[in-house]
Amino acid sequence: MSELVVAELMLLLRALKLGIWIAVVYDLLRIFRRIITHNVWAIGVEDGLYWCYVGSEFFKLLYEYNEGRLRWYLIAGAMIGMLLYSITIGRSLVRFSSRIICYLKGVFYRTYTKTRKTLALPYGKAVNKYQAKKKAFQISLSRQSSKFRKRLRNQLTQMKKMVKIILCKQ
Repeated sequence: MSELVVAELMLLLRALKLGIWIAVVYDLLRIFRRIITHNVWAIGVEDGLYWCYVGSEFFKLLYEYNEGRLRWYLIAGAMIGMLLYSITIGRSLVRFSSRIICYLKGVFYRTYTKTRKTLALPYGKAVNKYQAKKKAFQISLSRQSSKFRKRLRNQLTQMKKMVKIILCKQ
């Protein structure tokens, strides 16, 4: 084969590889979406960023290897690569990976909640004792302060009366 045909075949293989890579990245995005729920706005932003990435990668392929000329067989090669990946391992990879990660996430969550409850029980008792003592102290302080205020008021009233008596006698 001539060098030109070999170069074009290598370019087609690169387009196939790019198509497989594009499908893998989108599957990673799908797995991420299955693990963490998204609203419609977030999905739109993610898809927009994904397609910007895909466009830049395809442009880079065209620019580096084909001097920026668009060849339809490159687009077809990328689509075939995406299709081959999707048919062979794409669907099962997403399903299997998201199940494993969700299972691990559940195990982690259950372990976390059990640990938190186990640690929180003695901590909660200590906090309850502290809060009970704090409340008792505040109640006694308020009682003492009210007694102190009454005593102070009585003394001030007596002093006022004495000052009046002294002033009236003079």
